[in-house]
Amino acid sequence: MAEENTQPYVKSKPGDLWTAEIWNDTQVKIKKDIETKVKELKVEIDKNGVNFAKNADKFAGKTPEEFKNDIDQKYSSKTHDHATKFARYFLRFSKEKAYAFVAHDFNGFPQIDVLTLKDVTKRIKEISDLVSSDGKKIKFLLYKKDEAENYMETSLRKGLMGIPLIDLLEEYRINYVDSDTLGDLRERLWEKLFAKGNDNISHASSPSVENDCAKNETIKTLKTRGDGQEILLFYLPYRGNLFMKPSSSFSIYYINYSSLRLNIDENDLKEGEVVDVMITIRP
Repeated sequence: MAEENTQPYVKSKPGDLWTAEIWNDTQVKIKKDIETKVKELKVEIDKNGVNFAKNADKFAGKTPEEFKNDIDQKYSSKTHDHATKFARYFLRFSKEKAYAFVAHDFNGFPQIDVLTLKDVTKRIKEISDLVSSDGKKIKFLLYKKDEAENYMETSLRKGLMGIPLIDLLEEYRINYVDSDTLGDLRERLWEKLFAKGNDNISHASSPSVENDCAKNETIKTLKTRGDGQEILLFYLPYRGNLFMKPSSSFSIYYINYSSLRLNIDENDLKEGEVVDVMITIRP
């Protein structure tokens, strides 16, 4: 509360004569004082009342959606958008690179799961028309459902191996519009899968997917044809002993509350051999 002002407009002593000039001057001062006070009150009302009310649908200056996105960003994995549920990394180990550092946001000693990425070509009948991104055995294959008969073993066709592309775009929060091409979305998917913190694991696309990319087919066209749920990403994380050898050949060190070091015994690896794994981290 402002300090009360008890000073008179015109200071007078008993017996002083108040002339018309003094009286008029006093009225002018009163009017100016009132105008000043009214302006000050209007500023205060605008600041703490009207303008504050304009922001009533926001929290901390953000809309509900903006605030939610900030929370998700803060508590999400650095490389994958699963909020606080888990983080996922794809890593490659070799004799030359026998360890990897992994950062996480779980603030403690989370649960670590290591799954070997199997060579998908071992489950494919014909591989001569598949081109690996780095010339090594393919671990990720983007293909179409109607190609399963050509590529997948009978036992795998029954289970329809793979995750629909549309689901992956949503999972990895890859925004798109119907005018985007399949080729653009494919590249953005690879970028998300193998973003910073991950290694670029060998991947490929089937001839049908390559053909659609070459023709710059749009998402609108794919949806019209019903291909939105028909394009699948096939990869095989395998739970078991690494290289079918004792699990002691793979070690995990909790460096601090937000980072890990994963090691492979380089003596278990031959020159040029690579081992690709999927790491999941849960609180």
